[in-house]
Amino acid sequence: MTLPKTILLATKNPGKLKEYQALFEGLPIELKTLNDVDFPDVDETGTTFFENAKLKADSAFELTGMPTLAEDSGLCVDALGGAPGIYTARYGGMEKLLEAIKSPKKSRKAHYHCCLAYKDSHETTQKFEGNLQGSIATEISGENGFGFDPIFIPEGFSKTVANLDEQTVLPIRHRTIALQKFIEHLKELNVA
Repeated sequence: MTLPKTILLATKNPGKLKEYQALFEGLPIELKTLNDVDFPDVDETGTTFFENAKLKADSAFELTGMPTLAEDSGLCVDALGGAPGIYTARYGGMEKLLEAIKSPKKSRKAHYHCCLAYKDSHETTQKFEGNLQGSIATEISGENGFGFDPIFIPEGFSKTVANLDEQTVLPIRHRTIALQKFIEHLKELNVA
């Protein structure tokens, strides 16, 4: 197998494209997004992060024929049995989560999880995963980042992700960890 010339990212989010471009720097691969192709939204009906990412990757690959990388990610809180998990985007916000774990007896341990699905042939869709371990703060704090970043404190830090600069956060992000595993896979293909 050889290195693909182009990879379709199954996203319309320009922020994600920017993150991916930074990590793909130095590789001779052009990144395109769903904004570059006529592609309908895919319902995330899976019961796991991988099932949701795979639905998007497989659908985009079947429609375009382009090697496709898709992701599903979310926040998993121990005290909530791993919730909001795959429902993070539809959970109802930070205040709801803080209320759900406000009891001092509840663990504040949590992690961000990212699952990437890569489809480049009619064979198996490949999986690459990354986690960012941490805990839930007691209050909302910070202006940077997105989603639950204002209440998530990464392991080894005393501030929320939303209080850290992008240069500090990018290398430890769950998406970065999963993407680095994927890029290593691509590099192995290139030398094979």
